[in-house]
Amino acid sequence: MPKVTINDSQGLVQATGNGFILGSKLILERQTVVATGNSQGTGAAISANQPLVVVTGADGTKGVTLPAVAGLAAGTTFLIQNYGGSTLEVYPASNDRVYPAADDAGITVAAYGFLQVTVADATGWFGNEGVIAA
Repeated sequence: MPKVTINDSQGLVQATGNGFILGSKLILERQTVVATGNSQGTGAAISANQPLVVVTGADGTKGVTLPAVAGLAAGTTFLIQNYGGSTLEVYPASNDRVYPAADDAGITVAAYGFLQVTVADATGWFGNEGVIAA
């Protein structure tokens, strides 16, 4: 059984043990963001404090911008859900990247799809896109 400690800057941190046992559900803190702009500098900012990001207002050009990886621990993960019938652009912060895309390049998320991103290192995110099929 893992043992956790509370750290003021990181919250619960596993101190000992080999794994993590999750009960019957996982509940993520949610933020709702309205997509804006059409570029990295004008996309709506995603807060670094709530890992479930529900995005409304996507219209094929509007987007959101991830927090800078420099301010986050490796392994920090966000689940970005496009709650709209058009594509959504997700941009990294300036000089960051979502692998395998280039620095500063946006990722297009399908209508009603999602993008899971996890901080890989000080330069970028690992990304995994999914679509809900009917």
